[in-house]
Amino acid sequence: MSELRFVPAAPDPVWQVERIDHPILPLWIACEGERLAAVTMGERSSLDALARRRRAQLSAAGERSPAATQIHAYLHGQRQVFSLELVSDPGASDFEREAWAALCRIPFGETRSYGEQARMIAKPGAARAVGRANARSPIAIVVPCHRIIGADGKLTGFAGGLANKRWLLAHEGVRVASEAGPAMPAPANQLGFEF
Repeated sequence: MSELRFVPAAPDPVWQVERIDHPILPLWIACEGERLAAVTMGERSSLDALARRRRAQLSAAGERSPAATQIHAYLHGQRQVFSLELVSDPGASDFEREAWAALCRIPFGETRSYGEQARMIAKPGAARAVGRANARSPIAIVVPCHRIIGADGKLTGFAGGLANKRWLLAHEGVRVASEAGPAMPAPANQLGFEF
């Protein structure tokens, strides 16, 4: 299980932005100093929208952050847990924070259903609500919402897209039932890093 700690956001945050190329979609990483504020997938506009909502200024990272180093190692199969401070989203509800903390307790290579995640936070009837909370998580991969699957063992919604969810689970050695086709392994030489 990862060693993650949520910490309050800075009053006037400045996020240093980095990009990691992924075989399916790029990852955008934003840090407040050493603390991870966001990981988004796909177009940079997702990170830009989150920064506007959080009133964060964006700047290019001058060097690789510890968060980017750890995520890069994870994508290359060299890391299974993260040891990071995560910037808490000041606009998140207590329920969302509880749901995200529960995600962080799901070990690498394991999955849970939305109902199981709801029971992890002592809200057994809140499966749909945890699904909505997971969709609002600003920190993909490190807060592993990709480890949540349907009660029937099939892939379900994922903000980064089901192809990425399938890849991440296959990367962790998890096989899931899916009509969308088999898991897609990624050749390690296609993973790049860009500032």
